[in-house]
Amino acid sequence: MTVWYQCCTFFFQHTHTVGNFHITHSHPYQGSAEQPGHSHTATQFLTIGLLSLFAALVLTAAFAAVALPAAIRLVRRSRPYGLRQWCTTAVALRGPPVLA
Repeated sequence: MTVWYQCCTFFFQHTHTVGNFHITHSHPYQGSAEQPGHSHTATQFLTIGLLSLFAALVLTAAFAAVALPAAIRLVRRSRPYGLRQWCTTAVALRGPPVLA
């Protein structure tokens, strides 16, 4: 299913002009990219937008689920040897003197 989605996204991209808006999406169709040879209703455009949002959110969540644990492991490994806890105290330095 993922391969099919990626192929459709890559090979069948085209743009519809509705009023002042250009809506670009992809799905199998007959015609050229400039003249797709079909149209969509407002409900179909809404459905296409929601499906695209859902796909983007799923891919983002999957990336975060893989990348976040790896990033945490990397940060934990980067601590100096023997340091059990990160230093959280701030050094409070005095500002420079002002000459009036």
